[in-house]
Amino acid sequence: MLTTARDSLVLPDGSFPRIEAVDDLTVRVTTPMPFRPLLLAMGKRLLPLHKWARTVRTRNPEADPGAFNSALGLDTPTADLVASGPYVLQEFVADQYAILARNPYYYVVDSAGTQLPYYDRRVIHIVADPDLVVLQFLNGELDAVDPRASDLAVLASRAATGGFAVVVDRDVPMYGSAWLAFNQDVGLREGRDDAKRALYRNARFRRAFARLIDKGAMIDVVFRGLAVPQWSPISLASPFYAGREEYGGPITGGDPTGFSYSLVEGTRELDALGVIDRDGDGWRDLPDGTPLSIYLSTAAGLTEYEGECLIIADRARIAGLDVRFEPLETSLMLDRLFSAAFDAAVLGFTGGVDPNSLAGAYSPCGRLHFWHLSGCGEPTQTESELVSLFSRGTATLDADLAFEIYRAVQVTAARDAGLLYTVYPAFRYAYYAYVGNAEIASPNGHPTAENALAADLVFDSRLAP
Repeated sequence: MLTTARDSLVLPDGSFPRIEAVDDLTVRVTTPMPFRPLLLAMGKRLLPLHKWARTVRTRNPEADPGAFNSALGLDTPTADLVASGPYVLQEFVADQYAILARNPYYYVVDSAGTQLPYYDRRVIHIVADPDLVVLQFLNGELDAVDPRASDLAVLASRAATGGFAVVVDRDVPMYGSAWLAFNQDVGLREGRDDAKRALYRNARFRRAFARLIDKGAMIDVVFRGLAVPQWSPISLASPFYAGREEYGGPITGGDPTGFSYSLVEGTRELDALGVIDRDGDGWRDLPDGTPLSIYLSTAAGLTEYEGECLIIADRARIAGLDVRFEPLETSLMLDRLFSAAFDAAVLGFTGGVDPNSLAGAYSPCGRLHFWHLSGCGEPTQTESELVSLFSRGTATLDADLAFEIYRAVQVTAARDAGLLYTVYPAFRYAYYAYVGNAEIASPNGHPTAENALAADLVFDSRLAP
């Protein structure tokens, strides 16, 4: 089963915290050594033992090997789902909507002692066409949306008369990242593409391609100026982000890796690598003379990722690389990603406060290390260095020392260019005026820096006494 929870709980010695129930309301967690991100790492979704133990072979030796992975599906009755959050799933219709009902046992209360959430019901509409999302919002069918940058102009022009607010905040720090990945195991399973695989495994090629990524154009064209360039695997909002001078300090630095956009430098590096047009057809070939075509993909319908891909392909083709963009249905995209069946891909991570949330991505045996799955058996020197750095970062309780260690993580990862980071958008959302508390808690699940409770605190002011 694909899960990243285990990766962020690995202790520096390779073991895991010992977790035991003291009583019905108390859990004791013990580690044999300091593990700084323990509390954040413990913030994982829990599965109720009484409900699913029968599907796990360590608990039930007679369980089928695949019982746990198939225990939950789209046909699972909602009554079988156990939830401890603010809502429980009441109804789900694939590709249409999910209805969430208020959890009467939710433990969080507001400052007046009122149990949260305020809403009795929340409906999440699943809309494949982003243009339709905006139309439904303007028609009053949706209370709040997370608009694309391209939607902001039309929303802003109608906000005053439409009774809704449009919030765009460049200063609200965001978590997450967007990246381009080359599959360093391309063709390995099929026993082909040896020359292409060797090229993708060459960090010098990946750095050369980084020179062809026009982040400025992405920001201007795709995000209408409402985005920032990225170079680090660590979110800009994290106090460990290396664009700061010290832990938690203001962001002052730029990209220390030096891979800024330059077609001249990028093409010069490709020439030096022997990736040149050998047959006169206008496209660069592999050093052994084999034609080189790069198939770039992302999840269809993610229009901003699609926009990034189009710019990447355009600039690469100007440099003589035959890059062909093909958006894929989301499930197919992910299947290819995690089975090393892709060529090159653009997607992103959600990110988090602590860098250890990415330990599983940069560990060669981590569940998110999809760009070099074979590295688990044969890690590169850089991969081994990153594993060591991540372990050192978790082993100290000194935030300043951890900051210096994670600075080394970021610079090392960026220069290796296993993932080539692109840009990340500014905070934005739109909501109708009757959505109470929207100014401190985004009703669309993207909390501002002022409040991290998101939808728990919002309410319908039309129903207030």
